Order: sequence, then structure tokens, then C-alpha cells
Amino acid sequence: LVILICDEERRLLQPIQIDGIPPRPPADAAPIYGRIAATIGGHPGLGVLCALARPRRLRVTADDVAWRSVLAEAFDGHAEVLGFRVVTPEGSIPVSAIGEAA
Repeated sequence: LVILICDEERRLLQPIQIDGIPPRPPADAAPIYGRIAATIGGHPGLGVLCALARPRRLRVTADDVAWRSVLAEAFDGHAEVLGFRVVTPEGSIPVSAIGEAA
């Protein structure tokens, strides 16, 4: 998992790489990532780009959508989630909520 912290002009301020995350977010993931969000949040206009990197095929899974939901909840009120993508050696695609246009 990579979280790119961006300023109000969407310039990269700091990347955060978190290795070894499970395919599906654990039940306590939102509070854990909420603490990260609280640490970096609070600055006007702050945004984050999130990406799940993996070696498998380029497709969005239910687990990807679950991670998107967890991170959206965690960053709510701290920083705007500018995007969430799956990245593989084949390329990258956005992760949309189920029923939402990609």
C-alpha cells in the first residue's frame, strides 16, 4: 500500500509505503489508518493518493473496494482522498465503489 500525501496544489509532499498488508483489510484497519490520517491531517487542502501494488492481474476485486472504503473512512475529516488505484506490472486502474462508474 502506498499513500502519497499532497499539498493543496496536489504536489507530492511525502510518500508512505506500508508493506505486507493482507489482501482483505482486517476489522480494525479503519482505526489504525485513522491514526495515520490524524497524524498527517489538519492542514487545509491536504490530499492523499492511495495505491495497492501487487504482482497479480490488473483487475479490481472486492478486497480492493474494501481497502478503498477503509481508507476513505480513515482519512475522512483529515485529508481528501484524491484517488485510489490498483497497480500491477500490467498498469494501473482506479478502484470505484460497487455500482459506481470507473
